[in-house]
Amino acid sequence: MPRAREPGERGIVWASFVTLLLATPAAGLDPDTALTQYGHTAWRVREGYFAGQPVAITQTKDGFLWIGTETGLIRFDGVRFMPWKPPAGSSLPDDRIINLLAARDGSLWIGTANGLAQWRAPNLVVHARVGRFGALLEDRRGTIWAGHTRAISELPPFCRFERGSFRCFGFADEHELTYGRALHEDRQGNIWLGGDHGVCRWQPETPENPECYAIGSLDRPGSAVFAIADDSDGSLWAITLSRGAWRLVAGRWTLHPDPELSGAILPDREGGLWLGSSKHGLFRIARGRTERFTRADGLSGGLVHDIFEDREGSLWIATSAGLDRFRDVKVATLTGLEGLGGGDIGAVTAASDGGVWIADRDALIHLGPAGMSSYATVQGLPGSSPTSLFEDSRGRLWAGVDSRLAWREHGRFFQLRMPDGSDVGLVRAMAEDRDGTLWAATIDPSRALVGVRDERVIEVISADQLGGRQASAMAADPQGGVWLGLVSSELKRYHNGRIEAHGSVGDPSRRRIHNLLPDIRGLWVGTNQGLAFLRHGKLSTLGTRNGLPCDAVEDAVWGGDGSLWLKTACGLVRIPAGELDAWIRQPERRVRVRVLDAFDGAQAGLSPFMPRSTRSLDGRLWFAIEAGGLQVLDPRRMRDNAVPPPVHILGVVADRKTYPLEPGLRLPPLTQDLEIGYTALSFVIPEKVRFRYRLEGAGGWHDAGTRREAYFNNLRPGSYRFHVVACNNDGVWNETGATLDFTLLPAFYQTRAFLLLCLAASVFLTWAIYRWHVREIAARLDLQFQERLAERTRVAQDLHDTLLQGFLSASMQLHVAVDELPPDAPEKPRLSRVLQLMRQVIEEGRNAVRGLRKPAQEIPGIDDLAQALARVPRELGLDEAAGLRVIVAGKPRPLRPLIRDEVYRISREALVNAFRHAEASAIEVEVEFAARALRICVRDDGRGIDPGVLLSGRDGHWGLSGMRERAEGMGARLKVWSRERAGTEIELSVPGAVAFRDQLSAGLMGWWRRPAPGSERDQ
Repeated sequence: MPRAREPGERGIVWASFVTLLLATPAAGLDPDTALTQYGHTAWRVREGYFAGQPVAITQTKDGFLWIGTETGLIRFDGVRFMPWKPPAGSSLPDDRIINLLAARDGSLWIGTANGLAQWRAPNLVVHARVGRFGALLEDRRGTIWAGHTRAISELPPFCRFERGSFRCFGFADEHELTYGRALHEDRQGNIWLGGDHGVCRWQPETPENPECYAIGSLDRPGSAVFAIADDSDGSLWAITLSRGAWRLVAGRWTLHPDPELSGAILPDREGGLWLGSSKHGLFRIARGRTERFTRADGLSGGLVHDIFEDREGSLWIATSAGLDRFRDVKVATLTGLEGLGGGDIGAVTAASDGGVWIADRDALIHLGPAGMSSYATVQGLPGSSPTSLFEDSRGRLWAGVDSRLAWREHGRFFQLRMPDGSDVGLVRAMAEDRDGTLWAATIDPSRALVGVRDERVIEVISADQLGGRQASAMAADPQGGVWLGLVSSELKRYHNGRIEAHGSVGDPSRRRIHNLLPDIRGLWVGTNQGLAFLRHGKLSTLGTRNGLPCDAVEDAVWGGDGSLWLKTACGLVRIPAGELDAWIRQPERRVRVRVLDAFDGAQAGLSPFMPRSTRSLDGRLWFAIEAGGLQVLDPRRMRDNAVPPPVHILGVVADRKTYPLEPGLRLPPLTQDLEIGYTALSFVIPEKVRFRYRLEGAGGWHDAGTRREAYFNNLRPGSYRFHVVACNNDGVWNETGATLDFTLLPAFYQTRAFLLLCLAASVFLTWAIYRWHVREIAARLDLQFQERLAERTRVAQDLHDTLLQGFLSASMQLHVAVDELPPDAPEKPRLSRVLQLMRQVIEEGRNAVRGLRKPAQEIPGIDDLAQALARVPRELGLDEAAGLRVIVAGKPRPLRPLIRDEVYRISREALVNAFRHAEASAIEVEVEFAARALRICVRDDGRGIDPGVLLSGRDGHWGLSGMRERAEGMGARLKVWSRERAGTEIELSVPGAVAFRDQLSAGLMGWWRRPAPGSERDQ
């Protein structure tokens, strides 16, 4: 995004305005609008806006308005006046500002009472410290011209800044250019210099001999020229010190009739010429007429110092008492200043000649192409106060006057009377039906509705016939008859002698009918609670929930393009034709509207009579405002502000401390409250400039409305970009906007290093807790195994000391008995067999005792569990390849010494059972070293185990029961699956079997190696 620095601030990031600057400038003030009808705002010295008189105005390239005063320089954004201070270490030659010039390169030239300076952020360059520089000019080639008075002996009167060089020069005395009072470049590119007694045209070919034109005789004082301009005709105007304004045509001077024109002069974009006077305010010469705007009209002061036209076409006036702005308004107001009587308008209606008829408080006024005409009693008006107005299909004007009804025909007024010779009464509204009958609604209960045809009363309807109520609004029905809106909020239709009731538009105590507007689709009813629509007997209401800015609809009128204009309590509202059609089809939808509010010139006010609004033949819309004048709007000539506003970021305040706007802005740690100020430079209606902003990295867009500050709380440390965009008063957005990059520094405990340290500490603490937990488990298991070992040792001792010793003693006694028998004794073979069996039982018992007492490390090859299990067939005297396959999954790791013995014995028992009883052709052992457990699975394809044996075991056999008891004793899980003729599978899962160091690495690194649910191993 393009970035630059604006005057008076450092490091402000703002949008590129190349497109804006190359675009066609906005139009100036409409010359057809009277000075009193422009939007006018004044900021006065006495109200505290300025410490001294404003004397100079300009607008720099970045869009800011600069105001030079007697006490310093002020920058203005349309809302706030901000005193400008030079950067540290520099100063202006003088704080008394005389003139200002905004150059095309973005710099600001400042002419002071004692020198000349150039400001281009962030540098202030002083070119001269003598001379009163009241004349500044930039020509079309980019050369800066400056003229001054005083200190001529030290510095020549005229200076030029060109190609970075500042040089001053003077002329011979005969040219009367001793002082540089005024500078101007005309439409042909000629440079004019204002001298002591006239003007001179500077020519590059002969710079030392300019062509001069003296004003009057040289010996008359006050002819010094200090302002020059040329008008749309090409004539040169010169403003003198005290001899008025002069016009140079064909080498001859003519004096303007007003001798007070001795202030500033400015030609605007629309061909008008604006002049200031020393006492009588502001003058404008445009379209052959001269207008004046004085302090009596609201101008801040009588002496005009400077006149300036900004980028959007508004006009700024610096006076002796303040600053004034004139701007176009979309809705103009006619009051007594424009020729109306008292400005208390009762009704307005369109005239067939293209003008309008106006019911003023004391007269009937016709405003037409030829001008304004007023009709009062002396002009034949039969009364003093006009009320309701209507122009019929024959072009005759009907007017209620006092309590009478009159018509105007062939330039004369005629009064209509009732058949008994009495007056018709106070007429509130009139309408003409399809048959040509004119209907007048009065406030007289005995004749609430009067029908007139051929200038005579043909029918009278009383209030009793209308239900005891009178009509507050009336309109002709295109289908015949007239619609009546009663004060009771009822709608009725009168046609061919019949009164039809169409219900009520709401609560009579709350809703009031202000206007009726029929069309071929139905009847529109303007009320104080929205715009109602009656169609096929069904009533719908268009209000604020549908997009209207407010519910109070005071009147309605059709625009030339089919749109509907509503006069509401909060302004004029335009609803396009397409939006109306869509709403009729779907009454719950929202409509898109355009609102012209008080800033656009629209005023509220409900006139007592009808019609309150009308559309003249030229397309203009007219609205009567009681005690407020007559408002007029030309929809075809509404000038929208097409200039997108430049957007600027003004400042950053963090925790009540202001920080300079500079690239790479860094805010301190633990910043809680952040405020960013911004502005958009649209001066037409700055109160309607709207903003949107976002903080990239902390959320989306926020609609700030007209607020010019953004607030953020408790932001996290990091880098951010603040982005703000704005639209002008007519909704034209500058989508580029302005941005500001900044970094919120972290506190020490918010840094990445601190977080990594905390993470490392957490990992270490977790590791320590985990290690302690594992050791606790190991200690608990060790204790359990020690207890079991002690129990086994005790059992082995008991077996050895009791059962085996008893068998041994019995064996010895039996052996003695056998030896004593004769060799041919028939009992001797049988007893020898018994003795052999007893020796076998003793040997097996000894083996069992030896197994109970033998330490695990004395079992050969048990550390290599897979190899130990693979040797089982050989131990059983079987072929080593007797259908056995051993599979090892995972990385083999050492087992806990106290566990490996039990694991081996359970696994060996399962294998022995498979070889002895399963009658299997294939036996498989899977040894899996998982992350946190050891898993051993023994499978065979043998005959299986009987379900009853599987549940309760077989009498005299303790293989399965012993395996389960051994597994439970070490906290393992043993599962047995068997199906008859389909084999057996025994699975042993031993948690905590792996040594501690391997458990830790497996726990930290092996979680992702676990098979996904549904894998072959899980199944």
